Amino acid sequence: MTGSRGRAALVFLAAPWWLPPVIFMNKATVLMLGISTLACAALACRSARSWRWPWLPPLALGFVAWCALSAIWSLTPLYSFLVVARMLAVCAALTVFLAGAAAFSGEEAARFVRIGACAWGAALLLAGVDATFHDQIQRVLLSLFGRPGEAPEVLSRMWYIYKNGAVILVLTAFPVFAVLLRKPSGRWLVPAAAAVLIWNCRQIGAASALTGFVCGLLIWALAAVLPRAARVLLCIGIPAAVLLMPVLLATVEPQAVARAVPDFPLPFFHRLLVWDFVRDRIAEHPFLGWGVDTAREMPGGSGMFTVWFPVPWMDRLYGVVAQKLPLHPHNMPLQTWLEVGGVGALALAVTLFSLSRRWLSPIGDTVLAGAKAGWLAAAMVVAVVSFGMWQMWWLALLGLCVGFFALVEHRAAA
Repeated sequence: MTGSRGRAALVFLAAPWWLPPVIFMNKATVLMLGISTLACAALACRSARSWRWPWLPPLALGFVAWCALSAIWSLTPLYSFLVVARMLAVCAALTVFLAGAAAFSGEEAARFVRIGACAWGAALLLAGVDATFHDQIQRVLLSLFGRPGEAPEVLSRMWYIYKNGAVILVLTAFPVFAVLLRKPSGRWLVPAAAAVLIWNCRQIGAASALTGFVCGLLIWALAAVLPRAARVLLCIGIPAAVLLMPVLLATVEPQAVARAVPDFPLPFFHRLLVWDFVRDRIAEHPFLGWGVDTAREMPGGSGMFTVWFPVPWMDRLYGVVAQKLPLHPHNMPLQTWLEVGGVGALALAVTLFSLSRRWLSPIGDTVLAGAKAGWLAAAMVVAVVSFGMWQMWWLALLGLCVGFFALVEHRAAA
């Protein structure tokens, strides 16, 4: 294989070619981050350009160190150490990814971006087919591979985007849209793709992904008109949300919300009850927390809520019978307070402030700056209403998106 073909193969491996299959297998983002990192590192080693190591806020290491220290008083010390190891692995992979990506030539960065945009379009098409014809596809799969008496759920995972896949599509949409808007056809391609993505999210009930996407688009619009206001809102608002979340949620009464909002979704009502339970546990260890990743073993967490009450917009009683804390709070700021306490929340807030300022620093490309602001808002919204903050696939997805943006910016500057 010639040198140019070898570099082209490495660029392909580093690029987001993996998007179509990964929306169906979200945990594969970990594998993809590893492949992209190794490909970037190999390409950089073959390049005459020097590596440029990315900047990291000093307090980020302090936050990780505090998380590691929390294993001393953790309810699950082994899990705590494993989570810290996972964080360090993702940070190390992303650091190498970004350092290697800096060695790409302008042509290689453009190829990376083209592959990513095409792969995202293919993934969106697959998601649309799945959302439209899922029942028919499932029947065909069952007729081909099913056995008598087999539950449909066994084969449904062979072809179903799931809500995590919708989140992957939403967060990777922002760098893709920044690329498409540079083209003359982008003025109609981006609105059309956004409409299809919103429809897909509604079809599969991916409320978290949909909410994050809409909020991200609104922040992008704000950044286009008032860029300074958008930067201030995110740089101050995100750390403030981490620090003030327990206080903010104290003003929310779950039953009052359910009575006031017609057709209030039961999963969200359950989430409000979970957050109430978590706030009570935070109050027991407000400074140090219970230890990283101890939410799964929280005292009383395996108990059940049994809540039923009348609401004005429904003839029958409204309520749930559900677990008090299923694995994690589905709220990143609350999980931070619960597991690493006020000290950890303060360290994370300062770290996010530093990272947000760096991420949103003014650049000449207003389209890319708006996309980065929208992506940050979308990621934060999803983190506040869904997923555990230590889930490896989620951390890997964030790392892959940051790498994607780095190559988009590199291509624009070339």
